[in-house]
Amino acid sequence: MTDQPGDPVQPKQWPLSWRWVVALLVLLAIFVGLRGLRALQPGPVVAAMPTGTVVVVGVTDRSSLTGSDRVLIDSHSSTVQFAAVSVRPRYIGDCAAAGWATLGAGRRTSVNGLCHPRVERQQITDWPQRLAAAAARHGDAALGTLALSIPGCVAAVGPRAALAAARPDGTVAQYDTVDHFLADGLATPCPLTLIDAGQQSNRIIRALAERSHVTIVVTGIGPPAGSHDPSLQALYMLHAAPAGWLTSVSTRRDGIVNLTDLTATLIGGGGRDVPGGPEPVDGSPFEVRTEIVTAADAQEHLKAVAALSNAAVRADTVLAGSGAVTAAFDNLAALVA
Repeated sequence: MTDQPGDPVQPKQWPLSWRWVVALLVLLAIFVGLRGLRALQPGPVVAAMPTGTVVVVGVTDRSSLTGSDRVLIDSHSSTVQFAAVSVRPRYIGDCAAAGWATLGAGRRTSVNGLCHPRVERQQITDWPQRLAAAAARHGDAALGTLALSIPGCVAAVGPRAALAAARPDGTVAQYDTVDHFLADGLATPCPLTLIDAGQQSNRIIRALAERSHVTIVVTGIGPPAGSHDPSLQALYMLHAAPAGWLTSVSTRRDGIVNLTDLTATLIGGGGRDVPGGPEPVDGSPFEVRTEIVTAADAQEHLKAVAALSNAAVRADTVLAGSGAVTAAFDNLAALVA
């Protein structure tokens, strides 16, 4: 039946009732209010690396705090900066040596299975193979960037730490084994010392934490050997100021940073050409949102980040599965037609 001439024109009805309009306006007001409150909060400040002695202790499998971590964080809560750090190298499943190489290059890189470096006479013995691994498949990480960018020397304790401390030619300004470092009273003659102490890590961290003039960075550097776990790990700085949650321009998330952000912080800048280096680093210097961080806060943050990451993986899996099913039905319909 069609409208006849002369029939009264029915006014168009608004698709939403007034109740729905009010509800939407209320939700909009809440959203704008929350955004406004966020904007009123003080922004993060630059977490400049202090001048003087800096020690970076890289540890594996630090997706949860150890008892030693908890004690140190709580006893230094007024000077602790904390974040969950993404330690992912170029390929998921690569060993912790790739994390050290990434720290030294300021870009994600790979070691192509070369997980156990050797250092002889201050030289990494298989350096040419490591350069080739970094360059494979159009890789653009420049090994040696960190050492090239630090005023003064960079020392390494442990062979994997040497991957981050090495110059572009594979030499290390100062190298110690873990046993010799302990026997020598944990001497740190260089402005920056990188330590891969394995089972001795907690012992060394506790001893260095007693030196108020030393800024200590404890960071996850990679998963345990043979693991494909991509989880974010713990990173905290002792004797830093101000205390709070670390972030960076790279992540724009309070309490989350990348391993390459640590490189940028150590050299004093990111995303720029390093003097004498062929490539810029990918990270951005740390910033900090000031707040007292307790060990309980830090552990809860790691759990929250892990839960969010797991939810994202499940969502990606569901979307991928849905897409595959849809494509299969489309193909079947085309065949039937």
